[in-house]
Amino acid sequence: MEIIDITNDGKLDLVVLNTAGNSVSVLRGNGNGTFALAETYPGRHQPTRMDVFQVFNTLLGRIVTANTGSNSIWYLAAGQRVIRNRRSTFP
Repeated sequence: MEIIDITNDGKLDLVVLNTAGNSVSVLRGNGNGTFALAETYPGRHQPTRMDVFQVFNTLLGRIVTANTGSNSIWYLAAGQRVIRNRRSTFP
């Protein structure tokens, strides 16, 4: 679990790795200590590690998972107050 302003709206968000569900959930912060309902994004098979970070000075967030079941890395781009539906896996 990570707490970061992943959507660049000035409010802290909660990002959760769902190992059993093979997904990542983002709960957007409401700015008052509460969170909106989870938005769940399907990932790859058996994600075991997650890192959430902002790229350089762009304030664009990235969520990256390492997946043991598919021997891959998955990432999701975020920023500009939205989670973009750009997902990639390597290899």
